[in-house]
Amino acid sequence: MKKYKKAKQFIKTFKLKRIYTTKDLTDILKKQGFQFYEYSLFSEKTKQLFVRLDCFETATANCSFSISSDEANLCCVKNYLSEKEKAILLLHENLHIFMGDVKKDCPISPMQEKTVTDLHFIVDFILNARRYVRVLSAVFVTALFLGTVHHFTYPKSPVAYYYVTPKGTHYHKEDCDEILTNPNSFKISPKDARKSYLPCSKCKPDRK
Repeated sequence: MKKYKKAKQFIKTFKLKRIYTTKDLTDILKKQGFQFYEYSLFSEKTKQLFVRLDCFETATANCSFSISSDEANLCCVKNYLSEKEKAILLLHENLHIFMGDVKKDCPISPMQEKTVTDLHFIVDFILNARRYVRVLSAVFVTALFLGTVHHFTYPKSPVAYYYVTPKGTHYHKEDCDEILTNPNSFKISPKDARKSYLPCSKCKPDRK
């Protein structure tokens, strides 16, 4: 329930209705005192900036991260990602900042902190709020009909394994284009996939 409260608190604070664009999330960053910075490690200017802020290794190892310093408060996202991927990572970073995870001169990235599971859940909850409302409403009505309340769980996975890529944020079916074109992809159990990743919007791995 704490995860639901955090999601609802974030939605209420910034008066969110639907979030699909990087512009919406960039505006929220500004309200939190941070600047959106799209970067490429091929840029000499960017390299010098990250070396100066002592976050070059973080920038190399991750697709996004946030850092607060005397020089600037930056939310950094690699520029080769799709708009949807950028939006997901921007929402993730916004939540880090909102929950006070970003400390001064200490960069934080999506895959480096203990709260990653909660944050993935909250991101999914916010982006798919209507789906959660429908599911939870159906569960509640069923519980009333049966006279008891059961713990809600994910539906049984249609496959034994999902697949992910080393730097990806989503899990996929075996025949997804994202997996077929990435030789470094690897298997992961449905349980672990749902804990640390979001479902791919193209192959829809949870559908039978």
